[in-house]
Amino acid sequence: MTSRQRAFVAAHLTTWNAAESARRAGYAPASARQTGRRLLQTPAVAEAIKAELQGRNMTAAEALEGLAAQARGDMADFAAELGYPQLREARDAGRLDTRLIHKFDLDRQIEERKDGTRITRERVKLELYNAQNARALILKASGDLEETIVVRYERGLEELFGFIIDEFSKEGDGATLDRIERVLTDYQARNG
Repeated sequence: MTSRQRAFVAAHLTTWNAAESARRAGYAPASARQTGRRLLQTPAVAEAIKAELQGRNMTAAEALEGLAAQARGDMADFAAELGYPQLREARDAGRLDTRLIHKFDLDRQIEERKDGTRITRERVKLELYNAQNARALILKASGDLEETIVVRYERGLEELFGFIIDEFSKEGDGATLDRIERVLTDYQARNG
């Protein structure tokens, strides 16, 4: 690849616009649109873009490894290292399952009185993980949960399906869009 082609690849990975990428790479602005399209079809350029994207993507194994580490992580170990051993002590004594803790915050204020005595006030704030979301994620991953979209609409079903198809087309959810189109086709076949 030429240095300009490499510059095009680098620009395209940030702009995702062939013409703008060609301009940034130093190609003539007047022909940037055609140049950009041609460059995207050049095998070496296309392969360089593909290789860069693959390098940026996370493999399924990497994603699962990260999720497993999060699932096995325990706030108590970190809190103890940061000077709050109470959580780890409660966990080790079997009084608290600290894996359920999403956030832990301890606000410690020391107040010195006029007589020279010190008063320490502590306020603990715990935020737990959402158990319902956790169950839903487990059911989705196992394939035992199928989401249903419920829409209340006062107009004709064909207009409703058209609206839903347009909305999902914007989001790019192809599988859901295909499912909605199949339902619409079935509905039209049954109701003429």
